[in-house]
Amino acid sequence: MVTIVTRRSVVRSLHRVLVLMHMITAFGWLALSAAVLLLTIHGLGVEDPTARHSVFAAAAHLDDELLADSSFMTVYTGVMLAGLTPWGYTRFWWVGVKLVLALACALL
Repeated sequence: MVTIVTRRSVVRSLHRVLVLMHMITAFGWLALSAAVLLLTIHGLGVEDPTARHSVFAAAAHLDDELLADSSFMTVYTGVMLAGLTPWGYTRFWWVGVKLVLALACALL
């Protein structure tokens, strides 16, 4: 039996993978942001200087190593998704606003 693979089926499959990647990175970015926020709040309440330093070091490590990568991957997959849709980047105003806000957050 021969299976015919069309360009449309390949594009649809790649689009689904890209949507999945975008969702995973976006939820990861949100979860890591919440973790850094909770660690920072916890660190402010710790009285022991050594423990406080450890908590802030953990938050800084999450921020430096994981948060930056997930934010840029979220922006990248979002740009790819917007470019692959028939509506593009300019059909809806919120797509541009979301892109600008995501880039600003990723660069901070």
